[in-house]
Amino acid sequence: MKRTKQELFNRRHEIWAELDQIEQNANAREEGKRAFTPEEQEKYEVLNREWNSIHRELNAMVDDAQLQKELREVADKNKMLREYIQSVKEKRTSNTVTLAPKSTPDGTSIKESGAVALTIKDLIDTKVEGVNLPADLNMLTGVVGDVLWPLSVNDAVASVAGEVTQIDEQALAFANQKASSERVAVAIAVSNKAIDNADFDLIGFVSYKIRKAVAIMLAKRVYSHAAWTDTFKGPFSLVTPGTITKGNGFAKALAMEVAKIADIGFEGEPTIVIDKVTEAELKYTPANNFNGNTDAVIKDGKLAGYNYVTTGHVNGKLNGEGEYVSEAPTKRFLGIGYFEYLALQQHGEVRFGIDNASAAVQGRNSTVFTLNTDMSMTELSQKINGGNGTGKPQAFALYEIVTASA
Repeated sequence: MKRTKQELFNRRHEIWAELDQIEQNANAREEGKRAFTPEEQEKYEVLNREWNSIHRELNAMVDDAQLQKELREVADKNKMLREYIQSVKEKRTSNTVTLAPKSTPDGTSIKESGAVALTIKDLIDTKVEGVNLPADLNMLTGVVGDVLWPLSVNDAVASVAGEVTQIDEQALAFANQKASSERVAVAIAVSNKAIDNADFDLIGFVSYKIRKAVAIMLAKRVYSHAAWTDTFKGPFSLVTPGTITKGNGFAKALAMEVAKIADIGFEGEPTIVIDKVTEAELKYTPANNFNGNTDAVIKDGKLAGYNYVTTGHVNGKLNGEGEYVSEAPTKRFLGIGYFEYLALQQHGEVRFGIDNASAAVQGRNSTVFTLNTDMSMTELSQKINGGNGTGKPQAFALYEIVTASA
């Protein structure tokens, strides 16, 4: 689908942030700039090619004068946001604006203030390693109130009967699943010196840090089996892990586990969740023990023929002190998920607070930006197809990967 000019400019900004992050990682790994790793070099080149492709596409849409005007507008918006924040700083007062535009303008949304809007899309459109969400998991934004899903939990049965034979009536049973939203917040401190620096890309800094923080939080919640005490938890935290043995026959064993879910009635294309180490192993693990087999479990970007994603968060749990930790390398896990049965929603407004007045932030010569919103994650398969409201997802399964005994 052909992208609009604004979409192209937005993507250019995202590419810039990704290129900058790769360079920052190279500088941060050790003192002095190190060479890119092969993976970083490949990603850097791919992003550069996309950057050039977007530039050509923009050139085809507008003449050079118009293109420069659009680029200046991006810089002007950056300046507007800086001036808006400086105004808050100079007044020695805090302020809160609404990132998601209100249906009834009242002067408090960020667009009405004259500053550039940070859209909800920016919060979830991230490319940070290990936090990309499954392609079939869609996030619905701007939901008003907590949503209620009506569920049909049984079916009618047709029978063959005589011409005038009385048949039994059947009642259809219904249940519901309600979304329960939780507050999600991010607080970022920026030095006042950086705010005063005209060369400092404030939009890029703040929006990147917010996107990264929310993306990491979502990955932990969606992929891990951590037993969070709140209601914002993913499906793998609600199931009892089984085991799956790596080695010859792994592909068949995985297919059998997928078939168990399909046998209940959840058909379609599942997504397999593994970590990077498991991915590396499965690229060199025979798919089956047939004579003459040369295929690996992972081939042509598929895992035993299924779509898959990699994230270390599949090994995440809460320890005895309630801290989020990884069970790797002692234990590694594999998840099977039909993520269309996971409803991820952002509720109401997204508020962006700016604090420069409190003694705490003034003592650090900084300005603190705080994002507040509400989100919910609702697993929808636990009450249908015989689930009977057990609280156990039927469209998701988790397995500890074990080694075959000698």
